[in-house]
Amino acid sequence: MTTTSVSDKLIESLTQKGKITAKDRDKILRAHQQTGKSVSEILVEQKILDEKELTQLFSENLNCPILRLSSYQIDPDVAKLLPRPMAERYLAIPVARMGNFLTLAVSRPLDLIEMDDIRELTGCLLQLVFSTPTEIHNVLTEQHTGSSQINQFIQDKAAD
Repeated sequence: MTTTSVSDKLIESLTQKGKITAKDRDKILRAHQQTGKSVSEILVEQKILDEKELTQLFSENLNCPILRLSSYQIDPDVAKLLPRPMAERYLAIPVARMGNFLTLAVSRPLDLIEMDDIRELTGCLLQLVFSTPTEIHNVLTEQHTGSSQINQFIQDKAAD
């Protein structure tokens, strides 16, 4: 019995859609083996796909919805369930919680170790949605900037 990795399925899907040639496929796989980078990183670095196209491809192949974070209001208390350094490292952000279920926006859904770490830290079952790394980074930056502005406002008022 043969097993096919998700990376193999993504490459196969791109080949079938005419996005890459057999030569491109070989080049991607060689770069993956030589650098240890993920196939998805290589696809974006080599400008074969942009982040949004890659997210769409993951969504189609893994049957998982896409969440455009720019049009979604995240509860700050839910976002705090994952410490900022971990959210930045894993490119993941909690967006909603219902009981013991945590909806998590991720850009690297295939990293099972990261998902296990988050599950263990939060004590929640994870429901994944896809977002681009840029969208996740932007939300994390906005949250940090917003917190800094609030803290500065409080300090200014305390000084008055």
